[in-house]
Amino acid sequence: MPETDKKPGELSNSRRKASDSPANSSAPPDHGRLWANERGRQLTEIAAQLLATQGVDGVRIPEVAAVAGVTRPTVYKHFPNRQSLLIAVLESYGEELQARFDEALSDEKPKLTEALRQIIGAVCDSLEDGGVGAWSLLSSSGPDPEVDRVVQQVRKQLFSPWLERVSEVAGISREEAELLCSMIVATTVAVLSRWLSHDLSRQEAIETLMRGIRALLREFSK
Repeated sequence: MPETDKKPGELSNSRRKASDSPANSSAPPDHGRLWANERGRQLTEIAAQLLATQGVDGVRIPEVAAVAGVTRPTVYKHFPNRQSLLIAVLESYGEELQARFDEALSDEKPKLTEALRQIIGAVCDSLEDGGVGAWSLLSSSGPDPEVDRVVQQVRKQLFSPWLERVSEVAGISREEAELLCSMIVATTVAVLSRWLSHDLSRQEAIETLMRGIRALLREFSK
């Protein structure tokens, strides 16, 4: 996928997957269930938009209901509180990132540094397509322990598969690989924040990240 400098932070309205369709088109659909699933997705996307533009404090049930054009009780049917909305945004973004990672690495098994470049590109694509709100939440910690628990869970699901590969390539223990991966993630967050604030172009951010990652790998491999 070409690395363009499209402005990040805009939510795509065309993120519908083929898998959202009923598996058996000949069977009569459950309209109530489909409607509920569709409404839940809509509310989650609106919460992600508000998170991107207004921060965590902007994600509130009344605001989500107003943007969706529904009543507050309709939102409460799907999400009993703001915490559950934020968790839904995190889990949805985690699933999207994992799908993008899988797609980026589906054709071949590249070297570790090239694989990491593809992963960084996939993260940039997700920011351009879906806004920065969920990424900001995933990259930070806050006062809500339940939201933080989901943040840690999503991070673990995304990066655990890399530990063995990083350990093997760098010739280090799993514990050292965990530390190295944590440093790579922290570096990624720091550099991509410069891109999101328009201090760097997308290409500059990626190249800066790759230099940092290669330096970390060299140091841990000594």
